Amino acid sequence: MKNLDLPNWGVIKTSLPKELNEKLLKEALDLKTKRDWSSGLSDKYPNVVQHYHFDKYLKELEEFIGKAVDFYQKQYPGYLKNIKLLDKPLPLMFARPWINYQKENQYIPIHTHDGVLSYSIWLKIPVESIFEFSYNSIVGDSIRHRLILDYKDEGSLILFPSQLNHMVYPFVKSKEIRIGISGNILLHAS
Repeated sequence: MKNLDLPNWGVIKTSLPKELNEKLLKEALDLKTKRDWSSGLSDKYPNVVQHYHFDKYLKELEEFIGKAVDFYQKQYPGYLKNIKLLDKPLPLMFARPWINYQKENQYIPIHTHDGVLSYSIWLKIPVESIFEFSYNSIVGDSIRHRLILDYKDEGSLILFPSQLNHMVYPFVKSKEIRIGISGNILLHAS
């Protein structure tokens, strides 16, 4: 007998360098004039977190995420090569990331992102939190993969295919704010 493993694309998790994580957290905490940016989700759901753009440390963040993307492509070499929408390969580019400030009982419902790869970074996790992926098995069963996060995951980054459904559950019993950064990596057509 012989088994046949069907291909699937994975997810990688890593940690930001401590200095970069501290810079991003400081910027997030110091952001005095938050410019509201609706993600499309916040218009549909009343208790969904709002998203805000930020400006500092983008180059450092992109350099680090670029290394994570290189690692991803080594681990899952077929993923980007299997995007058969174009007649030639295109370079990748970073879309502008955003900060999420979540209060008690706020959540981010199940959704996907634009682009080919997306990422989430957790800067501050006041209490145990759930980040969940949802996808179908080969026979159509719904599969959920939960990441249970706590303060030890502060500074962690997860990189995943943009079309992978995911959500962030609300938290309770804390008046502190959960802070995260998310962003997308696109194909750059110049």
